[in-house]
Amino acid sequence: MKKGIKNMFLLGVAFALANSGYAQSKEELNRIAISSYVSDQIAAFPEAAKDQLKNKLSQVVTQNGMTGGLIGSRFIITPNINVLTKDIIAGPPAMNALTLEVTLFVGDGVDGKKFASKSVTVKGVGTNETKAYIEALRMIKPNDPGIMSMLEDAQKKIINYYNTSCDAIVKSAEGAASTGNYEAAIAQLTSIPDVCKACYDKGMAAATPIYKKYNDFKCGTKLAEARAAWNANQNAQGAGNAGVIMASIDPNASCYSEVLALNKEISARMTELGDKEWDYKFEERQGDVEIEKARIKAYRDIGVSYYSKPVTIYNVRGWW
Repeated sequence: MKKGIKNMFLLGVAFALANSGYAQSKEELNRIAISSYVSDQIAAFPEAAKDQLKNKLSQVVTQNGMTGGLIGSRFIITPNINVLTKDIIAGPPAMNALTLEVTLFVGDGVDGKKFASKSVTVKGVGTNETKAYIEALRMIKPNDPGIMSMLEDAQKKIINYYNTSCDAIVKSAEGAASTGNYEAAIAQLTSIPDVCKACYDKGMAAATPIYKKYNDFKCGTKLAEARAAWNANQNAQGAGNAGVIMASIDPNASCYSEVLALNKEISARMTELGDKEWDYKFEERQGDVEIEKARIKAYRDIGVSYYSKPVTIYNVRGWW
């Protein structure tokens, strides 16, 4: 009984969030960045036409103000193409004529969740099939009212998704972190759009302890690399190689005292070897403001790196 009441309460909250206090302005909606993506799963067609399709998708995203954002986007717009008619028009010269149904999908390319789609029919004629494809794809209009409406609908559904699934999203990220997949966890949490404020705040709060574990893990890894570089060549070259690695370690990481100890060891040995000039300078530990700035920058860098991986990370299975 209690479980039933709880479920009813959660459904009520979800309904309220979706229908009352979360009306969004166009400017707020456009803070959800969407990337263009052409999947290898769509039917084979000429490579030159594929380039035209990529350019057209970029125009759709750009002209509707959906590029940019704090980090790379997990949300994508991706097409599928069906050839409705294919004809040869008698010449001279003989011409190829195509009628294409181009369906645009918007969704979460990481979780594989589709939010909205819109089909448009376009025609193209050319002296060969490739030119006919290019001409047809050129007819897709970024400011087509149907496409613009689909994009806005998708943005609203994305916001509603975060507002109603926030706990599950945070839990999923914490699960990834528990297996050592810190970058995926941080990227997932920091990609929550700031327009979904309550969920965004939850994500930032959850990201803080995960980032500390990630930072400590990286410190240990880099310290081992620096020590290996020094042990391999205990001379100026080895000292320089170790110094470069040590200088990349966050001074707020838990193993930083060991970094300073290794630096002291290297300095002493270099002095024994007669190199009194060797002195690698490291960053000093930061104050709270600097730590916060560095953490936000690190979030951004991790997110950009994670979502800049090969596009094969995008999951569009079952979208068409």
